[in-house]
Amino acid sequence: AEQIRAESAIVVEELAMRLQSQILLSSSRHRYVARKLKDIVGQAAVILGEHARRALFQPVGLEIDFGPDGPLPPVTIPLANGRMLEMSGRIDRVDAAQTDEGLLLRVIDYKSGATQLRLEEV
Repeated sequence: AEQIRAESAIVVEELAMRLQSQILLSSSRHRYVARKLKDIVGQAAVILGEHARRALFQPVGLEIDFGPDGPLPPVTIPLANGRMLEMSGRIDRVDAAQTDEGLLLRVIDYKSGATQLRLEEV
């Protein structure tokens, strides 16, 4: 885990040097953002690496739009008043695994903050 974090930090540092004339190094606020970015990327790399090590899942799609302009249809939910709610958006990543139970899909939404998904809010 520490090696993954260290290597991802190196990558973020290299990319920060190229980003808009080194904007992430231009002020204390931007340097703070760069440090947070290193933490987030490092943690994501550790978690996804552990998932890859333990599971049969393989990435099958990145940044997949769903809705009127995407390759996937919108999510349609019938409402009590007879109308339909159509949700559209972008899926950050989809992984798939073929198991004895059939095809399993895992939808991943990357978050950069401390936001937690609460089922009662969905």
